[in-house]
Amino acid sequence: MPVVNPDGYEHSHTHDRLWRKTRSRRDSEDYSGWLPWNWGRSECVGVDPDRNWDFHWGEQESSMDPCSDNYAGPNPFSEPETRAVGTAAEIRQPASGMSHDWAKARAGIKYSYHIDLRDSFGPYGFLLPGSQIVATARETWQAVRAIVDNLES
Repeated sequence: MPVVNPDGYEHSHTHDRLWRKTRSRRDSEDYSGWLPWNWGRSECVGVDPDRNWDFHWGEQESSMDPCSDNYAGPNPFSEPETRAVGTAAEIRQPASGMSHDWAKARAGIKYSYHIDLRDSFGPYGFLLPGSQIVATARETWQAVRAIVDNLES
């Protein structure tokens, strides 16, 4: 069940390498947020699509502040990206409203996965050095291929 974010992906290549939110705009484009680190920002754009699913939406590791990187949106499925397809808690950290949780719990999809690429918890975080990109792609492909090859019909 691929979930894509084409506008956010393009923005990460042209403006902000670490961008992960959608590029949707709310009715009030001049919202500047109420948290101190948002003061002076004239526009808060997008929703974290991994926090926008209708399963324990807005409970943990998500924000109701539109300027936050993990903004869950005004309501579940507010984004066209999350409305188009349908638990990382045991593996990495509790986070709610994520696509794979919804796929399993609400859509009844038997196998749902959340893949975090390296180096989620290491020294680089989301800012992986270019020298590790090809190796990351290869190991991720091998993992996905092994999962698909071993699925029961």
